[in-house]
Amino acid sequence: MKRFLKPILIIIALLLMLFAIYQLRKDVLPNEKGIVTIEYVDINKTVKKSKDIKFNEESKLIELIENNFDNVLVEHYEFGPFIIGIEDYIMPNNFETTLLIYVNDEYSMVGISSIELIDGMTISLRVE
Repeated sequence: MKRFLKPILIIIALLLMLFAIYQLRKDVLPNEKGIVTIEYVDINKTVKKSKDIKFNEESKLIELIENNFDNVLVEHYEFGPFIIGIEDYIMPNNFETTLLIYVNDEYSMVGISSIELIDGMTISLRVE
């Protein structure tokens, strides 16, 4: 009887470990959809910060930016959020420069809240 008890306990322990690993992985990022690269580019066209960020179905671009970059300042309007500051940049009152959004090196014709996240895409926040 004791001869069979040890292997059974080992199998149960291994199954519990596998179940725990599965649960932890699932809870980290449920429904993972992909990875997006978000970069902040200063007035001199220098990439000051770039991050590859995992996202899922529920992820919003504005939240990914707020959670992964420093000093993010957002003003909310009826058309959606508008980023006025990020990292070391704050938009001047005279609008001499502003933060523009580029998706895969093309100027975005929609605001930050309307950009659909797609695996492998690059979002550039450029001071111009």
